[in-house]
Amino acid sequence: MEDWADRLNMVAGMRGISIAELARRTGASYERVIKCAQGKVAQPRGTLMADMARELGVRLAWLRYGEEPMEPEGAPEDSTLRYLKSSTIAGAHKTDTPAPATEGWPRDLPVSGTHPAGGNGAMTLSEDPVELVRRPPGLQSVPDAYGFYVLDDTMAPRYPSGELCLVHPHRPPRPGDDVVVELTATADEPPIAYLRRFLRQTADEIVCAQFDPPRETSFPRERIASIHKVMPLHELLGF
Repeated sequence: MEDWADRLNMVAGMRGISIAELARRTGASYERVIKCAQGKVAQPRGTLMADMARELGVRLAWLRYGEEPMEPEGAPEDSTLRYLKSSTIAGAHKTDTPAPATEGWPRDLPVSGTHPAGGNGAMTLSEDPVELVRRPPGLQSVPDAYGFYVLDDTMAPRYPSGELCLVHPHRPPRPGDDVVVELTATADEPPIAYLRRFLRQTADEIVCAQFDPPRETSFPRERIASIHKVMPLHELLGF
């Protein structure tokens, strides 16, 4: 992977800007920006790299070559970056600790293939991974963590189509968490999964919400094979 792609992913994560949102802000296609983030482009054509640097609030020389300082002179420091500069990922308080580099994160987190399984966000998740991505600190001790790409906009703007979600299969979700609900297979269809916002539960069902269009969905407990938590950014970074 190109080194600048690692810097791109690191600062986008710290700013809380998804690749889909970065594409929207720069006016570039999602396909162009995701290829940059995946390290498949050594030098984007035109002004794309400069546009991404501007939207991410970093110097072009830092994004392209790693030349310090990262931010333009006089720019207000991002609160997440300030935290990372003053502590280690494990939480030790050392004022001289630099921001973590994603180059040190192992590239061993599997991303499941997703396929449409009907309308309203229904999908199937493949058992075999389609790629391996860098494992963030919050999932370092979770060997069966996984990721998947969102297929549609039923959970936009939080998770637009094409967004990569990273999942902790053992952390119990709480109301307000985003989850992957997988239903058991039937005689007519394979296991089907949905990305949803967990709202509440009763003895008989789990109630979740989708965003676009706004709607509540109830899943009978007898059909639920698993409910896995989609990790938010601060937990992925180990906060």
